Parts: sequence; C-alpha cells; structure tokens
Amino acid sequence: MYTKPRIRALPIILFVLTITLIALGCSTSTLKEGLHTTLELKGQAGKFTLINATSETQILGFSSGCQFNYTVQEIGGELYEWPLICTQATTSFTLAPLEKKEFKFSIKDRVNLKPGTYKLKAYVIGYDDLNNEIVFEVEE
Repeated sequence: MYTKPRIRALPIILFVLTITLIALGCSTSTLKEGLHTTLELKGQAGKFTLINATSETQILGFSSGCQFNYTVQEIGGELYEWPLICTQATTSFTLAPLEKKEFKFSIKDRVNLKPGTYKLKAYVIGYDDLNNEIVFEVEE
C-alpha cells in the first residue's frame, strides 16, 4: 500500500517525466530524419544534392562561407582531401519542404587520378549525418 507522501510525489514525478520527454522530443533533429542526400558522378563531374523531405522549412547554418566538401580515397590506398579556402562570414541557407540544394564539383580540378578504384565521399560541413559516398573506377 502506498503511503501519503508517496502519493503526493506521484504528480511531481509525472510532471518531471513529462517535461523530460518533451525536452528529449524537441532536441531530436529532423536533419537526421528528413534531410537526405544523393551523390552522382559522371566522368569526373560530380553533383551532391541535399533534399528536404520534411514538411517543415529547414535552416542550415555554417561558421564560414564553406558549406560542402568532398574527399576521394583510393581503395586500399591514399586519401585525397583538400584544405578549403572559405570566407570568414557566417552563412546559412533555407530549404523549403521538398526543396533541393545542389553542389556541383569536378574531381579533375583537384587531382589527376591514376587508373584504379576510388571512394568519393561528399558531405555538408558541420552536419555529420548529411553525407553520401560512392565507389567508382578510373580507367586508362
């Protein structure tokens, strides 16, 4: 049988539990659940696309002018990554529901790849879950 002090504490416990669940629900990012990426490569021309698949407008903020980057790694070999030259101004962009943002790039602008198998990884800077990668071949 419950004692009176325990019964009085029950509403307080339920209140704290409710507040905790609400706080946890608010901190869950829709970035992981509703923003998706695609990555295409034709020859050495790439296109990395960020898609807002949520029903809400998403705003992504950045601590510099750089918003996207990519790396190329030879399978079983060297990783090619390049330093970014970015403006020091903070930037952001907004994606309405179902809107896309495309980042186009060319691998050959950064490195001349020898024949082999490579992994290309493209990502949104500062958002670890917003990345995509593909494996591709370079022939003679």
